[in-house]
Amino acid sequence: MSTAVTPTISTDDIYLKFNTTINEKYFFYLHFAEVEILKSNETREFNIYLDEDFWYGPLSPSTNSITIESKLPRTGFSSYTLKINKTLNSTLPPLVNAMEIYRVKQFQRHQTEDQDAAAIWNIKSTYGLKRNWQGDPCIPRESLWDGLGCNFNDLQAAKIISLNLSSSRLSGEIATALANLTMIESLDLSDNNLTGDVPEFLAQQDHLRILNLKGNNFTRPLPAELLAKSKKGSLFLSIESISEEDKSSCLEGSCGKSKGTNVVIPVTTTTIGGVIMLLIALAIVWIIKQRKTKGGQQRVNNDQHVGYSNDGEFILHDLRFI
Repeated sequence: MSTAVTPTISTDDIYLKFNTTINEKYFFYLHFAEVEILKSNETREFNIYLDEDFWYGPLSPSTNSITIESKLPRTGFSSYTLKINKTLNSTLPPLVNAMEIYRVKQFQRHQTEDQDAAAIWNIKSTYGLKRNWQGDPCIPRESLWDGLGCNFNDLQAAKIISLNLSSSRLSGEIATALANLTMIESLDLSDNNLTGDVPEFLAQQDHLRILNLKGNNFTRPLPAELLAKSKKGSLFLSIESISEEDKSSCLEGSCGKSKGTNVVIPVTTTTIGGVIMLLIALAIVWIIKQRKTKGGQQRVNNDQHVGYSNDGEFILHDLRFI
């Protein structure tokens, strides 16, 4: 913006013509700033026209830059003409410091579904995520946001189906915006510092199959409906353990260990001690029984080898204990 172009002394206008592609949309941006120190009797003032249509003016640029933009895209022409005309009150020719022309690029596929896009932007804002999440979350596929998985089967809009925010330094409660990711199948919030209740809406996500909540500080009990889905095997739930509060809040029979759940139920020390004592008791009974059997055999052998001395005392002959 420290430099600018002006017309030659013999003309009063800036005239620019550029070729475009028919039926493609274009946006125009013009930047202006005065780069000369004007004398008291000098004035620079001009109007701007695009294809003979009045666009903006009269404009008298100052040393502070100003940007003029086309509010609506231009389309339908093979070329465009830009004119910057000096007004009757101006003693100096017009100038322009910079010009930008943008052609609208149409993606082959539509953008991420609006509700999903709004939800993920809300999640980014809620947790202050520092990830390089910019632009459309799913489109283009090569620039898919880190930690996201999208379904591209719907030609109208991509849908977010997985979100991995593990070890992302999240704090606070689980963001309610997650409820708007209606097609999500896998959600990983493990190893953060999330607190508060595990929300009921997680159990109402019809497509959610994997939910990892390990490594956080959630209050209990967990939602009964969430535990029931884990019991049925329709949800793979990962969390440290089921507390006594969770057990009391479960639906009947919904807190037991089931296939497809990663909930750990601790075995108490009392139970382990009882099993050990039972094993010891069985071992003692078996040892006593074995000794009695051997003792009977020994007495038979003793009877066969007992003799008496002349003084009435008995003596043993060639006894061997087995």
